[in-house]
Amino acid sequence: LACRRKERAMSEIPAGPQPYLSTAQFARLHGVESQTVRLWCVQNRIPGALQVGERWLVPSDATRPAKLQTGRRPRKVK
Repeated sequence: LACRRKERAMSEIPAGPQPYLSTAQFARLHGVESQTVRLWCVQNRIPGALQVGERWLVPSDATRPAKLQTGRRPRKVK
C-alpha cells in the first residue's frame, strides 16, 4: 500500500527539464531553516513549488522570496 502511494505521488511530479529540490536542499542553498522554506511554500511565496503527499518540492531555479514588510514603524526619538 505504501509503495502504491509513493508511485502515485511520484507520478504527480511534472516531467520535463526542471529538476526539483527538497526543502532541506533549498534551505541549505539559501542559508535558512527548512521549516522556513516549508512556510514559504504554504504561503505560496515560492512560485512553482509542489506539494507531493506531505513533502514540498521546490524548483531548482526558484529564488529566495523577498522579505515581507511587518508594518512596524520605527520608534520616535525624544
